[in-house]
Amino acid sequence: MAKRDTRGILEIDPNVELKDYSGPFKPDLRYSDFSREQLVKCYLMACEYFWDTIEAWSAHVAEKYGMDAMIEAQDDIWCKRMAGPGERIIRKWMNIKGNDIESLMKVLQMDTVWGPVRFDVTFDLPSKDHGVLTANRCPAVEQFEALGLPDTLRVFCKACSDAIAGGAKRCHPDIVTTTLAIPPRKSKDDICCKFGFTYESK
Repeated sequence: MAKRDTRGILEIDPNVELKDYSGPFKPDLRYSDFSREQLVKCYLMACEYFWDTIEAWSAHVAEKYGMDAMIEAQDDIWCKRMAGPGERIIRKWMNIKGNDIESLMKVLQMDTVWGPVRFDVTFDLPSKDHGVLTANRCPAVEQFEALGLPDTLRVFCKACSDAIAGGAKRCHPDIVTTTLAIPPRKSKDDICCKFGFTYESK
């Protein structure tokens, strides 16, 4: 039996390492029972579930109230309601402290929004005063391009870039976000968007 620590959370049992959950039902199952490789799959599962949920409610709002209402809802949720709380959740669980560009890049890296199931994103820190986020693949860009809605894509991407810039300012008021690339793209082989982070005084 695994022991409970003082907070009532099950400790890792070294005698249990599940490669998946194809075996018998385990009534006291904990994520700590899974192998490291399976925990990665659990994360990918959560990312896929997260994005399918976003796409489901977005489709519902768009079908019932129109595309403008859907984009307004996306903007309200990601730029306002979930902006600060989302960052606090990431910082709490990943123990990310500080308010410099390195801390900002860590928070962006761990944001489930950029999960690899739907996105292909790279994060670079060329120096302590310079960060770069590059979205090589984005589901919103691909969907709106396929629908032939470049104007809607512009509005959608503007809201996304505002959310990213807002997060940088919340991290530190002197961090400046520069949009290095943003849709519409000239070619589907181009990157989707790219943002640079520097300090206002540097």
